[in-house]
Amino acid sequence: MARPPGSRHAALTPARSDPSTALVYRYFIIFEGDWLAAQAMGFTPESTSATYPCGECMWVSKAARKRGREAVEQPSMRTHADLAATAARLTAAKLTKAALADKMSAAGMNALSCVLQPDRIPGADSVRDKPPDAMHLYGAGLSRIEPAHALEILFKPGSGLAVKDAWSELNVNVAKVNARLPRGKSIPKIYPQRKGKKANEQHLDVNASEAFYFISHCHTLIDPLLTDKGRAHPSWKSLQAHAAVVRKVLQHVFAADEVDELATLIEAHLDAFDEVAAYEGLDRPKHHFQEHLPAALRMFGPFRGFWCMPFEAFLQVLSPRTPPPRASALICAPDH
Repeated sequence: MARPPGSRHAALTPARSDPSTALVYRYFIIFEGDWLAAQAMGFTPESTSATYPCGECMWVSKAARKRGREAVEQPSMRTHADLAATAARLTAAKLTKAALADKMSAAGMNALSCVLQPDRIPGADSVRDKPPDAMHLYGAGLSRIEPAHALEILFKPGSGLAVKDAWSELNVNVAKVNARLPRGKSIPKIYPQRKGKKANEQHLDVNASEAFYFISHCHTLIDPLLTDKGRAHPSWKSLQAHAAVVRKVLQHVFAADEVDELATLIEAHLDAFDEVAAYEGLDRPKHHFQEHLPAALRMFGPFRGFWCMPFEAFLQVLSPRTPPPRASALICAPDH
C-alpha cells in the first residue's frame, strides 16, 4: 500500500540533543474542552481530512489530495515565524474575501490571528505549543479502529486464523483481565462489527480509557485464541506493533534514548500496517500525526503531562452545571 508523499521524513524528529542538558523555557497550563480547543489557538486547523495540510508540516492527506491540494515528497516543517509573516502580509494586502480565502488555503492557514503569539503570551509559538494529543490519537482514535479491523479478519468464520467461538472466548479473556485491573476500571464486552458497516466506519465500542486497556492487554486477550496461521497473519503483526507504540506512549517516565526508540516503534507499525492488504485505503491522518510524537516527547516530556484525558474526564463534573463546552480553552502562561 503506497503511503502519501512525504510521510515519515527525517525532519519530524529533530537531531538528538545532549541528554545531560535540559532547558525549561516556559511554564504552560492548558485547560481544554477537547483537542480542537488547543489547535484552534494557532494559525492552522487540526483537521487535515478535507482541505488543510498537517498543522506541524506540509504533509497532505489523501482526502485533501483528492480535492486538488498538491503533495510534495519531502514536506517542509511549519514554523511560527513563517506563519506570522504570511498572516501579516495577507492582512496588509487588503485582498477581496475570495482572493484572501484562496491565499490562506494555499498557505494551509485558517486564521490570520491567534492566541499563541509572543505579543499576547511571551515566548509563545503557534506551532510548537500545540503538541499532538495521545488520547485523541490513540484512545479515541487508532486504538479503537485498528483492533476492530484486525478482529474482523482474525475471527472470520472459516478463515482458520482463530479457534471456534473466538468472540465468546475473547470475552472470557476480557473478564479475566478485568479481574486484575484497578478498581473501577474495566474493558467492556467486545462484539463483531454490525453487518453492512463500512470498513472506514468500523471501531470498537469503547471509550478512550477502555481502548487503552484493551490495546495494552491485546496479546493476553487475543493470542491464545489464534492458530499458528493467525499468529503469522499481517493484521496480527500490525496490531502487536501498534500495541508496542501505545505501551511506550503510556509510560510515565522516559529516558533520553527512548525518543529514538519511540520513532522506531512508530516506523515499525506503519510498515506493518502497510503490509495488510485489507487495510488498503484505511490509513487515517492520525497515522501521520503520530510521527510528530518523538519531537513532542523531546520538547515537552511524557505525553501524560499534556494529554486531554484528565480535562475531558473533568467535563463530566462540569457538564451538569454548564452548557456543553465546545472548543474552549483557558491558558495561564506565567513568564518564567
